[in-house]
Amino acid sequence: MQRSLPSYAFVIPTLNEREALSELLGRVGDIPVIVVDDGSSDGTQELVLGRPNVTLIERGRRMGLVSAYLDGMRWALESGAGHEYFVVMDGDGQHDPSIAPDMVRFAAERGADLVIGSRYVPGGDPNGFGPVRRVISRVANVLFRLSFDAGVRDATSGYRVYSRRAAEYLVGHPPRNGGHAGQVEIVEMLHSAGMRIEEFPIRFGRRGSGESKLGAGEIWRYFVFVLTRGNLWKYALVGLSGVAVNEGLLALLSPHVYPVLADAIAVESSILWNFALNDSWTFRGRRLRRDLRGILRRAYLHNAASLAGLAINVGVFALLSLLGVGALLANLVGIAAAFSFRYLMSSGFVWLGDR
Repeated sequence: MQRSLPSYAFVIPTLNEREALSELLGRVGDIPVIVVDDGSSDGTQELVLGRPNVTLIERGRRMGLVSAYLDGMRWALESGAGHEYFVVMDGDGQHDPSIAPDMVRFAAERGADLVIGSRYVPGGDPNGFGPVRRVISRVANVLFRLSFDAGVRDATSGYRVYSRRAAEYLVGHPPRNGGHAGQVEIVEMLHSAGMRIEEFPIRFGRRGSGESKLGAGEIWRYFVFVLTRGNLWKYALVGLSGVAVNEGLLALLSPHVYPVLADAIAVESSILWNFALNDSWTFRGRRLRRDLRGILRRAYLHNAASLAGLAINVGVFALLSLLGVGALLANLVGIAAAFSFRYLMSSGFVWLGDR
């Protein structure tokens, strides 16, 4: 027996998207809609006013995508409407409202606090993007998966279903960032709060009208957020501590042990030190097997990746030296190449998740 559909409302931010919004409102039926408009000059307000199922929140100026979502959900929560879920989508025609009931039902069946309409899970389709936007989207989502622990494939998607619990949490604890950085911050916030996140396949359509919300500033803020708030800085800090362990042991052992053996012990000790810190701190939020077999498996893979990184360091140094690059610069490039390789292997393979 199929579960009845829970109560939900649409939250749609708009900015000069009258034409696409008109078509969108004609397709949602009598479901409640909260339109949050950031000062459109194309008649959006006139289009919305007078529709019995539509509430207009007019903010007068461009205040950001994420804050529009939150203002819409805040209004619904304070109005006492009692909606169990909120469907957030763009007003430019790229999101198909006909699949919203399926996404809400999916959220209820899975007990999910956030369902992301994903272009990158089986059945999803990102073809509404042009080639440049598609590359940007792919890179952005790969970086998110490498830097955070939620395991989400399409963290930048704006088509989402939030449970009432998630909405109350976000209204009470708003993200620091807006735009696409805010979108991924929300995913990480809800994951860290212990809320269940799922993905539902969607087809991404082409923009009907309005202005793109993605600019150079948005892209820059996104990458700054991912690189400074994710696991990368933790991994780098652990690596520096491993250098200290290596140097300290080498200084301690070298007067008493054959130098090559002392160096081998120091290198392996620093690798194991890094593993312990990465396993217990850097990637602590990942869904990992914590039994002895899981730990030993990750330790083995980490050791192999670390030694391969050492080989890359030496190989890049030797190649650049043969090409006439100075020793110091060649060494720095080799270190950077080895670090990048180790981080990609660690985040995308060693600590990707055992279950």
